[in-house]
Amino acid sequence: MIVTPIRPHVRRGMVLPLVLVGMLLLLTMSVALQQAAWRASQGARTQWDAQRGLYSADASIVRAFGTWDPDSLAATPIGVPLVSTASEAFGWWTRTSLARTGTLTAIAQSTTQRTRVVAALPPAAATSIGDVTRVHRTVTRAIRLEPPSIPLLGAVTVLGAANLTAATIDGRDSAHAYDPTRDDCGSARDTASVSAVAGVALVNSGAALIGNTTVIPLSAVSGHHTLFDSGFTLVSARARAVPLPIAGPFPASPPWRATVIQPTPGVTLTGVSHYVGLLAVDGDLLVHGSLHIDGLLLVRGALDVTRGTLDVRGAVVIRDRSIRGSQLGAGLHVVYAPCLVGRALVAVATPHRAPYGVWNVP
Repeated sequence: MIVTPIRPHVRRGMVLPLVLVGMLLLLTMSVALQQAAWRASQGARTQWDAQRGLYSADASIVRAFGTWDPDSLAATPIGVPLVSTASEAFGWWTRTSLARTGTLTAIAQSTTQRTRVVAALPPAAATSIGDVTRVHRTVTRAIRLEPPSIPLLGAVTVLGAANLTAATIDGRDSAHAYDPTRDDCGSARDTASVSAVAGVALVNSGAALIGNTTVIPLSAVSGHHTLFDSGFTLVSARARAVPLPIAGPFPASPPWRATVIQPTPGVTLTGVSHYVGLLAVDGDLLVHGSLHIDGLLLVRGALDVTRGTLDVRGAVVIRDRSIRGSQLGAGLHVVYAPCLVGRALVAVATPHRAPYGVWNVP
């Protein structure tokens, strides 16, 4: 008797589902790894763009220092920014602003921005992954404006001899000197006073002085002369040079633009003149007409106000280099205004980050 073993029924195709499941698992892992690599690449690109934006903002401030325009800054009131924008390669956009926060202090702020269109992988994954497509960086720097050093020892500083004949000089920083169109410090401030007149050899012949009279000791005169000469040299290099005839009115000039009258034996101002800012005269100044100044008057020679009127809201510094002696007559009227003086000096100041050293990178 022959016994035939019973063979189990073999079902074909049972391996195929296992293969499909394995392939699906491999595809899922591949997509996950590819998305992780894509996301890491986009994150690294975003970090690179953020660092690049920081450097670009910092570089724009450096460029602003290189193209410094002190005249525009002096002509702009406190708190009003000077704004410039620039478009760079690869979609970068930069906005730089510069604003004075005080008489001789300012804030420079630069913002860089770039909007980047990212091709996501897969296309529908951009919203789910939340990739950053806009980079925004801001750098803020505090600035100290450093003008040339000029010996300002009082409302009127005379580094030589002077005869005060019925002149009126007020050394107080009082409210009556405040002009909201020019004095940007405001009316509510510390009204500290200075000496009305500071000089080496002063002869008071009936002058009306509100404040002390300071006599500069002979031992300090040489140092003040050196300080004035070095400061005047810098003012002459940074200010606009204007030639004047031997006699005539001062030509019209934009406000808060520093001006130096070129070297001459003497300047005689006639007619009616009004100047706003820093006015420097490299020689003697004879006022035979009417001159009104809001700011600072620097005279390298002697000053003669016996035949005209000189009205100054700010300060006056006289070097008297030729030792002729200044004649300050009844036509001289000076009211001390330090904020007007400071704003006038902005036009010849240079920016310095020290001593602040403050960076703000949000």
